[in-house]
Amino acid sequence: MDTYNKEIEHYINQLLIRPGFDKICYDLGKILEQSGQMEDAQLCYQRHVPVHLIEKYAQSNKSWGILNILSQNSNSDRDFRYEIAYSREQLPLLPAKGLSQNLHPNFQKTNVFAKNMLVYFLPNGRGWANQNASAVLTQSNCLLPTLSTGVCNTVPASNHLPNVYQLEGNVVFLSSRWGSTAYFHWILDVLPRFQLLRKIGFCWDDISYFVLHNPTTTFNQEALKILEIPPEKIIDSSDLPHIQAEQLIVPSIIREGRAQNWAVKFLRQIFLKDLQDSHRSERENIYISRKYASRRRIANEEEVVNLLKKYGFRQVFLESMSVIEQASLLYHAKNIVSPHGAGLTNIIFSQPGTKLIEIFSPYYVNTVYWQISNNCKLDYYYLIGEYFDNKDGKNHGAKDILVDIDSLNSLLKIANLT
Repeated sequence: MDTYNKEIEHYINQLLIRPGFDKICYDLGKILEQSGQMEDAQLCYQRHVPVHLIEKYAQSNKSWGILNILSQNSNSDRDFRYEIAYSREQLPLLPAKGLSQNLHPNFQKTNVFAKNMLVYFLPNGRGWANQNASAVLTQSNCLLPTLSTGVCNTVPASNHLPNVYQLEGNVVFLSSRWGSTAYFHWILDVLPRFQLLRKIGFCWDDISYFVLHNPTTTFNQEALKILEIPPEKIIDSSDLPHIQAEQLIVPSIIREGRAQNWAVKFLRQIFLKDLQDSHRSERENIYISRKYASRRRIANEEEVVNLLKKYGFRQVFLESMSVIEQASLLYHAKNIVSPHGAGLTNIIFSQPGTKLIEIFSPYYVNTVYWQISNNCKLDYYYLIGEYFDNKDGKNHGAKDILVDIDSLNSLLKIANLT
């Protein structure tokens, strides 16, 4: 057991030196599993370092805490207060449709519960971020996990953070795990948080700075320009990873119940408002290709495309389009077929009743777009690909997909995609 203790201590302190690194947290989980501490191991696999292990092994003298439960009484706490922008709601889920009446286990949910959407105010609050994680801390060095992302709960105990950079005025902290680099997370997790600010009465003149992590992609810049965020008000947390604000303002992170009505309405307003071809009455069938992606590509895409052409589908490559162009394309789509991937983020722009077939690897069935389809009133179908080993060494979430053409043809007929 002494050997295990030394290894656990090593990994805990590595996470103090390099907060946010998934691999270290995963390796810690493996050691905990080997030592029989299964509950703690599972938490590490879910990117949560057990607090009691930090308390026991962290080589840190700093006073710190983690506020796991935020009750209504917290609003009177001297460290922060919050305002409710949108109240919690229950989002019902209609059954997905496939080749069989026996649905995949991941499609068994009947409801999604969306929590209250809040805006927090932290006098002298701090924000820390890297590309994999973010942490929001009160002035007394308590972590707020509901506003933080990734492997972040060793951050308040760390003595190895970069020097804090002081900022005056109202500073909005929006940095989050993958928040600016991944299209899905940018569109559905980050941008709606601007609407939370608007909803409680903020205009951009009220805000001194917006903190985002590496907002340099074309889709980042396009959205910030549309939202009329002055470039001089943007702080990149890849340049300033650790900041403290006179007043830190942090909108809720949407973890469950993405594409709620208020969020979809906001996103459609900003990306569809100037639709150049809004007069078009024709709607088309589109196949969203991942040919140029690094993962979850269709292994036999030529066969798939040839079949879909018989049904009048056009192959499209969304990575070459602006967000507005993607929004327009999906708005005018009648039927959509696509492997699971970020391109399906754009179904929030589709018209109610649009039919969608989503194709999965049997190794990875993530139902987020089924949930979004429900919220957007789309007609959702799914197809699970075949098991095959192309020896690419990719993890389950990245493996390419082999489609059984006869199965796809059968599902196209079931869905009546013409």
